[in-house]
Amino acid sequence: MRLSLEQKTLLGFFIALMILLIISMTSIHFVHRQNMNERWVEHTQLAMETLQACRVAQLEVEAGMQGFVLSGNVRSWSLYQEGAARFQKLFDLLDPLISDDAAQEARLSALRQLLAEWIHHADHAMIHRSQKSTAQDIAAGPLTTLSVSIHRIIEEMWEEEKSLLAERAALEARSSQFLTAIIVFGSLIAIALVGLASVFIHRDIHARQRAEAKLRQNEERLLRQTQELQAVNTELESFSYSVSHDLRAPLRGIEGFSQVIQENYQDRLDAQGQAYFDRVRAATRRMGQMIDDILNLSRITRKPMRRETVDLAALGRAAAEELQRSDPQRRVAWRFPDSLIVEGDAHLLGIMLQNLLGNAWKFTGKKAEGIIELGRHDGGDAPAYFVRDNGAGFDMAYQEKLFEAFQRLHAAADFPGTGIGLATVQRIVRRHGGHIWARGAVDEGAAFYFTLSSSPLAISLEGAKPL
Repeated sequence: MRLSLEQKTLLGFFIALMILLIISMTSIHFVHRQNMNERWVEHTQLAMETLQACRVAQLEVEAGMQGFVLSGNVRSWSLYQEGAARFQKLFDLLDPLISDDAAQEARLSALRQLLAEWIHHADHAMIHRSQKSTAQDIAAGPLTTLSVSIHRIIEEMWEEEKSLLAERAALEARSSQFLTAIIVFGSLIAIALVGLASVFIHRDIHARQRAEAKLRQNEERLLRQTQELQAVNTELESFSYSVSHDLRAPLRGIEGFSQVIQENYQDRLDAQGQAYFDRVRAATRRMGQMIDDILNLSRITRKPMRRETVDLAALGRAAAEELQRSDPQRRVAWRFPDSLIVEGDAHLLGIMLQNLLGNAWKFTGKKAEGIIELGRHDGGDAPAYFVRDNGAGFDMAYQEKLFEAFQRLHAAADFPGTGIGLATVQRIVRRHGGHIWARGAVDEGAAFYFTLSSSPLAISLEGAKPL
């Protein structure tokens, strides 16, 4: 029995529909597997980050212990206690992350025992630091052996998680490739079958082909973006490790030993020598602050968003009260509306206002009476919010540098800071789908405007002038 052209067309459509149904069911199955693989990868990455934090905590405990034994500094004792407490909390966080691996659980159990013994010996050494042999005991006694053992086990656990991460990432990549192959191969078959019916539905076939071509382009673009994001995350992880491990410990060593030299060799240093050491310690503290600012900027980029209803005016008043308490003698007129309701992440928006109002507070420091205002401007398609002051202002020729990290338009001797605050503000605004810009003039104040929306909006502000 011969089939008519119409029947063949309908049969082709039916077969194509069945193939697409099979592809959809298969895709759902592999998408589920892909999601599971991604969760395992994230699980392993979290375990590695926790182990990395254990490394840092061990260094903090050692630095605090050695600093206290050498100098008796109370801050070093606090650093030691905080590091030890953090160690215990990290173990509690690590326990559920490695519960699927018996070997890792055994290592963690051994690590807990070593840590308890290490803390016991460390407490004993620090309580009896007045004995002359204490520093030597720390260098040559059981603490060194225990510290090496703890470091070795952490390294072993980290390497094990690294190996698991490589395996799970490879499995995720293979699953993604297989899923893509199924989609592409099945789509090609479906296109070929539909092509047999092109006599009657020529225009529809061309529309389908264009849609599928666009879909493939989107998939390729998404794949490239995913690869770029993975590379950025890898670089960020490496950078965070370097900042936490390679920079903080040497800075603490410089600060601690400089203080020891100043205290123990004060009679051998003249005024110029003491001044040199003061400058060294001030430089290390500034470097530490820059490291903290960089890490905060990195965390803001990676922190999950939680959208809710937020009152910017309430957040602004809280930040202003904190600033005023830091210098009650300052005369500043704070101007806030009764309420300023927006949608966004309350924590991030609080950080944003702390930076903007903190900048206004800093740059009005040389005014007999500062004026700092938080408000809303409705001159465009969407509202723009602003923080305005009558402080030092800036030259509009350099406005593009305002939001770049470590870019400063004023001398550090006149207005201290690291140049990270406005870069942080810009990232928070962008995460809220908004845009930020500034208007100002030298010695005439500055105004920072920002929008908070699902996408950047161009707001006309011709009538808005800084104070």
